[in-house]
Amino acid sequence: MAEKKLRKIAICPTCHTKITVEGKLGEKIAVKCPTCGRRGSVSFKTEFEELDFYPVNEPYAYVKIVKDINTLDKYYKLLEPPLSKEEAETLRFIFDTLLHTLNVSLDEIEKSEVGEFLRKEIDKIIKDYDLKVSEQSKKKILYYIERDTIGYGKIDALMRDPNIEDISCDGSDVPIFLYHRKYGSLRTNIIFKDEEELSAFVIKLAQKCGKHISIAEPMLDATLPDGSRIQATLGTEVTTRGSTFTIRKFRAIPYSPIDLVKM
Repeated sequence: MAEKKLRKIAICPTCHTKITVEGKLGEKIAVKCPTCGRRGSVSFKTEFEELDFYPVNEPYAYVKIVKDINTLDKYYKLLEPPLSKEEAETLRFIFDTLLHTLNVSLDEIEKSEVGEFLRKEIDKIIKDYDLKVSEQSKKKILYYIERDTIGYGKIDALMRDPNIEDISCDGSDVPIFLYHRKYGSLRTNIIFKDEEELSAFVIKLAQKCGKHISIAEPMLDATLPDGSRIQATLGTEVTTRGSTFTIRKFRAIPYSPIDLVKM
């Protein structure tokens, strides 16, 4: 009996093209991107079975649902464009320069026009400082700047994913968990590395709600602009493990009677 072939979907780190690769367990398959010609490899030496793969912000953010074939635990893996050391440094420089030179609040710009506005500002910074940035690198930099300014930062893809009902962060240096309509409770590969990063993010969430959270008032119960409900705490005044947040996402399309029966 022929050994069953496995299938994986890889994302080219240069041009973000989706590449479907087939192989057997234990194999390492050489691949070449059909769009940009970049060569690489896909390993099937894994103890994880790929259950699902779909875009949440194409062509930059994708989701892969995998299952550990030993423990049967399922995981939610967010795939975003990888940055080289040079790209990461350029991103930080452009981001910091943008924050110091913007003379208008992004909230005052029409949502449909923010992307084009940021694109022009980034082009201006690249030109003014004579930065050497390729077109592909510029696209990745724009993605992360949009994600971290007008989006929801590290959880922006989760907020865009219509399959997610709840998002929960119980502190820094631990994975975010979520509830997926099809796969239930899943651990993600998204982590806030330290308390400083997480606290800054919680403050940003409060600002998106038009609310205030501080050490003096460390609890938040509010509604995000899209209608999602958020509960958050700041610092160690409420929880010993530091800042936390839980988001119950707003469902644009209400549950039908059939949906409720299936739950």
